[in-house]
Amino acid sequence: MSEQNERFQNKLSTSEKKGKRKIEYCDLEGHDELICDYEKNGASIVSNRVTIPEINCHLNLVGKALCRKHYNKLIVNAKKNKKY
Repeated sequence: MSEQNERFQNKLSTSEKKGKRKIEYCDLEGHDELICDYEKNGASIVSNRVTIPEINCHLNLVGKALCRKHYNKLIVNAKKNKKY
């Protein structure tokens, strides 16, 4: 096996061990007063399986990459603050 193929195989095996690769950007960077922390904690892409609170549906978050701070503000905390 060539040296290049061997490096490629090593990268594949290490990425499989780590699980998902972290996204290194936030689609809402500069959108509001929050400072994105994707460099420290990475970011995640919002899938269609995530329940987005009604108050944030207008943002069309499905398919966007969000840093942990934006994800918590727009999805997690909005669910907690929702009044029943």
